[in-house]
Amino acid sequence: MNTKSDIKIAFLAVSSLGAEDNFRGAVLVTDGDTYPLEIRYSDEIKLTKLEKLAYGLKLKEGAVVSKIAKPLLSSIKASPSLVIVNDQDLLRLQKVFSNVVIGFVENRGGLSADDEGDVKVKFYENKPEYEKAFKALDITVENINFSEPLMRVEKALEYIHAQGTKDL
Repeated sequence: MNTKSDIKIAFLAVSSLGAEDNFRGAVLVTDGDTYPLEIRYSDEIKLTKLEKLAYGLKLKEGAVVSKIAKPLLSSIKASPSLVIVNDQDLLRLQKVFSNVVIGFVENRGGLSADDEGDVKVKFYENKPEYEKAFKALDITVENINFSEPLMRVEKALEYIHAQGTKDL
């Protein structure tokens, strides 16, 4: 069984910026208590019109994963046991990342829970090994607030977009 200090969680967010649909991402790596260990952000990525046309509805699932999410995870020093993404389109990252990548099923009141009160987790594919690996981490909503660290990353992206990166 893992202890909270053994677990490293990467909270990954990607946001579109402005009317041009440029994208930027950030990743916050925490310990099991969501204490920050490392934060990284990407440069602003401007996709060409041809890329937007080619990817179409799969823009985040394709271009954003390959140009932002994957390089961000490669740049961090810590090796996260788990990656939590802010957009279900980013779950495709599982195809290039060996540890578990999850998103959450949300409803209007926040994170959606099943009949037992467990937060509903979304995987890239419904493969038993993903759920087994996630359960082996022994991470539950009772001992970790999943939403708050993702909000920190999203606020960091908003700040970087508004203020720039010069004084970081």
